Amino acid sequence: MANNVFPDLKEVAENIIKDDQKLTLMYAFNSTGKTRLSMTFKEQLNPPKETSDYVGLGNKRVLYFNSFTEDLFTWENDLDNDEHRYLMYKTDTAFGKYIDEQSVDQRINEKFRSLVNSDIFVKFERIENTDNMGIKFFHGDKVIKISRGEERLFTWCVFMIIAENIVSDLKEDKDNNDINSIDYIYIDDPVSSLDETYTIAAALDLADLVKDSVLKTEKEKKDGKSLKFIISTHHALFFEVLSNSFKKMNSKTVNILEKNIDDAEGYVIKGANNSPFSYHNYIFKKINDTSYAELSKYHFNLMRNLLEKTALFLGYSDYQTLIPEESNDRNKFLKLLNEYSHGTHPDSESYMLRNDEKNLFREKFKEFKETYHWHMQK
Repeated sequence: MANNVFPDLKEVAENIIKDDQKLTLMYAFNSTGKTRLSMTFKEQLNPPKETSDYVGLGNKRVLYFNSFTEDLFTWENDLDNDEHRYLMYKTDTAFGKYIDEQSVDQRINEKFRSLVNSDIFVKFERIENTDNMGIKFFHGDKVIKISRGEERLFTWCVFMIIAENIVSDLKEDKDNNDINSIDYIYIDDPVSSLDETYTIAAALDLADLVKDSVLKTEKEKKDGKSLKFIISTHHALFFEVLSNSFKKMNSKTVNILEKNIDDAEGYVIKGANNSPFSYHNYIFKKINDTSYAELSKYHFNLMRNLLEKTALFLGYSDYQTLIPEESNDRNKFLKLLNEYSHGTHPDSESYMLRNDEKNLFREKFKEFKETYHWHMQK
């Protein structure tokens, strides 16, 4: 795919739909708008809640996983007695209805135990006099509260079992009324904050699902339906494992999504026929080639990404270690790195930097370049 510029995320979503590819894999830095793109894409195709009387997957064209999917699960911590802790979800949502009707709880349990810890057992229990289902995690006879990372993995396992079920059923029967409206599976950043072992396992598992969705036999081609996948991530390792797994597929579906620095409201999709990781070099060159006049808050986000990835490469646990303690205005620079990398809604705020902020950025980038002996071949 040649570089394409779009004025907003709605047109990015429309372009993906128009492109009509089996797989669209996108890498984007934090704060680019990946989650908002997934919701924009969903809103283009799924009926709005207020006009839909049916709760289920049978009227949806997109099955999606993003941070909102994770929010479907909440903890009951039993603060009074400190005994009965469980993860809770509503059965009157599309996900909850599907889990309940398809009895996939045991498969979810098996996938979670295979990824995390075979000593943890998961039990689904309906909560009396409510529309909620509770999920208890047992270690032996003791109910435990799993870690935040394990919770993310559990939510991912729930989604993957539902997705595997739907892919398998649609390969056999495209007229399955419960799910035949689904055309896309959209997955945004499922592995944030996970360690490398889980990240690689999740990427390979997802790659297998995409490959399994391809119609192979004559019967499948006649009676079945093959879903399209959109996968977006800011996680370099996750992206690299997936792009390597899909290298035999159409390479135009592997892209880099960026903000258009010439227009704070715009976005650029760049083709990535080769893996962009050497991602250190990719980010470094992007910053290095930016003129003083073009510097914006977005470049603080890029700089933080560069520092984090360089720190990981050099074996440091904290990117702040790369900025010497004696460096001028160190605390101010760190504050701006944090503030401008985690804006609450980047598209709604000015991207302009004051001259003193631009000067500080240029000074620290120059210091970083000289300290770590960066050299870019022409």
